[in-house]
Amino acid sequence: MAAAPAADVVIINRNYPPRAGITGESACALASYLQQQHGIRSVILTVRSRYAGGADLLEPVGTRVEIASLYDGKKKLFRLFANLVESARLVWKARRMNAPCTIVMTDPPFLT
Repeated sequence: MAAAPAADVVIINRNYPPRAGITGESACALASYLQQQHGIRSVILTVRSRYAGGADLLEPVGTRVEIASLYDGKKKLFRLFANLVESARLVWKARRMNAPCTIVMTDPPFLT
């Protein structure tokens, strides 16, 4: 297993540039601010999936680590199950990174 990248903060978000998604744009803006204004190194944990939302295709900031998507289809029950499993996988991966700070900012399935 490859060593986890060094980070001052881990940001978990289902979507992240260069993939589309409005929450990914917000996560990218946060990573950019932390890096430029405070010199904080960010690792962003995200899912390799297609998403129809989002406006701008931004250049990613920080180190992006992706996990495979379980389901990219339109069936709501399958999407909910896949989102819950992906969420658990992202949180598990973040905990293994042992960063001093983790920021979770993503879809409602994380609420569970």
